[in-house]
Amino acid sequence: MVRRSSLLITVLLIAAAAQGQAGDSAEVKFLVQPFGQVEYILNGNERLKEVLVPAARFPSGDYRLYFWAPNCSILDTTIHVAGGQDMELRKVLKQTPEFLAYKKESFHTGLGKALWRGLPLIFTVGFGLKGISDRKAHDQAFEDLHTLRDSYATINSPSTIAGLKGVAIPDAQAELDATRRRMTTSFALCGIGALATVYGFIRAGKLTYPQYEDKEKVRFEGLAWVPTANGGMYLAQIRVPIR
Repeated sequence: MVRRSSLLITVLLIAAAAQGQAGDSAEVKFLVQPFGQVEYILNGNERLKEVLVPAARFPSGDYRLYFWAPNCSILDTTIHVAGGQDMELRKVLKQTPEFLAYKKESFHTGLGKALWRGLPLIFTVGFGLKGISDRKAHDQAFEDLHTLRDSYATINSPSTIAGLKGVAIPDAQAELDATRRRMTTSFALCGIGALATVYGFIRAGKLTYPQYEDKEKVRFEGLAWVPTANGGMYLAQIRVPIR
């Protein structure tokens, strides 16, 4: 009976101690955007990924945390942990001005490449198709004129001959001349477009995308101590160009 009472007292003491310890700490859940990309430095040295360690338990007190995500500014913040009061830390990391400028310049470079290549090519293809259409119209006008001329030699009616000679044949000749001019102009412009397309591709090839260095990543890695099998290591600066 004495043993049972002692065992019960021991269990109660352990439970009370555990409850008292839990009351002196609280869980902090990290809800920092952009989700899935955020890393943070815990306890001044441990670098962890939010997606793998989304929460941590802290004893009561004030804690300084660093949050970072690719191309975002480091968030340096302090939290106050009250024992027994779990909390959520909701923050949004902002992209750095350098990265925003890089994206803008990259967009303009890509747009410039597309315009230098695309516009002359569209011009060339457009007038090439028009030239083909004008060629068909020219061939039809040529055939119509020769049909009228052949019929002129076989018709015996003076009024019909006069109509062919005075109206139909001259109109057919005028249509043939007009279609020839349109065809010549279209193919000439198509040739100019082809030269412009070659120049446009050369010009686009000389446009280069800007280089970008995530300086905040370098700063963050300089703050972080990464646990390894041998105990840990400090990260050196690394430059990461982005195209």
